[in-house]
Amino acid sequence: MKLSFDNNKRAALVVPSRTEARKIAVFFGVLLLFYMAICSIGFRAYSRQHFIDTHGVVTQGSVTSVVYRHGNKSGGYIVNYNFDCNGVTYQGSSAATAAWAQTATQSVPIRVKYIPDNPALNWPPDIGVTNSLLLATLPLLIGLALFGFLIIAVLRAPITQNISKDKTNYEDEAA
Repeated sequence: MKLSFDNNKRAALVVPSRTEARKIAVFFGVLLLFYMAICSIGFRAYSRQHFIDTHGVVTQGSVTSVVYRHGNKSGGYIVNYNFDCNGVTYQGSSAATAAWAQTATQSVPIRVKYIPDNPALNWPPDIGVTNSLLLATLPLLIGLALFGFLIIAVLRAPITQNISKDKTNYEDEAA
């Protein structure tokens, strides 16, 4: 890195070389890709729910239990349910709103949507929790924007790697 001073000699500005800027960009780029991979989990939950909503068949199921799971910062209610399809009983679980969970009792009938070819893909649409497309895609869009800004910053980094030895010695003597 090279230190350069403004005209008033008050503050030193750190100007990274293009190689150093690329190293920093690779580090933050890997972090951004990791962030976007985590965000894709939310998108996958949305797309699964949307697929069941558009292609699913509705049947009657029953609640087997409602439990409250404690989390680090917040907890949530989980509804466990089962339903029959072609003589086979399938079990499922889904997040539920507090209002719905506090009024539900065991053996309460609920609607369950499932995919006929794969009943393991199921979802109870009436328990109050839906995955929003906006909330699923917004973090991904933010990550893509940050990645774009990172690439622009690397491309605009000054080329200071090829400084001659004489010029470096001159700057050391001047300081």
